[in-house]
Amino acid sequence: MKHSTAFSLQLLLLFLCCLGSSCGSVTKSHETHIDHAPDYRSKKRPFEIEKIEYQSDRTVFHFKAKLIYNIPIVLHPVASKDAWYLEEVKSGRQHALQAIRQVRINETLVHKELQDTYQNDVSRELHGGVLRCELHFKRLPKRIKQVHLIEGQGRAQEPDYFNFFDLKINNQQRLTLGPQPTHQPATTALHPALNQKPLLPRPSGAG
Repeated sequence: MKHSTAFSLQLLLLFLCCLGSSCGSVTKSHETHIDHAPDYRSKKRPFEIEKIEYQSDRTVFHFKAKLIYNIPIVLHPVASKDAWYLEEVKSGRQHALQAIRQVRINETLVHKELQDTYQNDVSRELHGGVLRCELHFKRLPKRIKQVHLIEGQGRAQEPDYFNFFDLKINNQQRLTLGPQPTHQPATTALHPALNQKPLLPRPSGAG
């Protein structure tokens, strides 16, 4: 009986060690790291993906667009047919947008999380400034190497939409990739004077 009890304890300890090792490897495989120099292809337009953040449960694309006088900027929420989505280059499988967060104009917070269509008509005062926001998707599996980031179903070839092609996904365990950004941290105050018009359709020819 003594021998049997000792053997059972050994098995239990072995099981706990294996379990701990397994949990540790799962946690490690989801460590956060940031790609500050994402590799992709896009039209020659004044917008870009500044960085890609690999969180434990999310892949976050940091979008930036230059503001040009009298050319409206439109962002579509998750529920819209014109919302961004990811398409795997190899298989064509799609991944739905989970949220648009931290919408900022010139470092000033406009929306913590976008719920409705946002349009800014870009006044003279805002010309030359920038809009930034975070595009949140579920953490992409390691098998995925490249994706297209498309704004709206059937809009991949539209020149006035914010589309990015052949985005390389770096799921490797690196803490930081590429150079660090130099702009200052943004304020968290909402700006009531910004030109916001919710629930307006995209004007013809607008970006």
